[in-house]
Amino acid sequence: METLVIKINDSKKSEALKAVLKALDIEFEASGKSSKAAKKIVKSIKKGLDELKLIEEGKIKPKSLEEFLDEL
Repeated sequence: METLVIKINDSKKSEALKAVLKALDIEFEASGKSSKAAKKIVKSIKKGLDELKLIEEGKIKPKSLEEFLDEL
């Protein structure tokens, strides 16, 4: 097992990285505080990754570009 230390000064990037590590099922330890906005971003990324997994498994159909843009 390898240990990697990453120091991130931007809470948004930190939370995004944590979400990616969780999605890849990689163990990690984090120190520091997370803001509400960062937690919201992580939740949104997790929801997107979960939706992508369902699409890959064929359980839901992907949205068209038009449907995606309409949501924005």
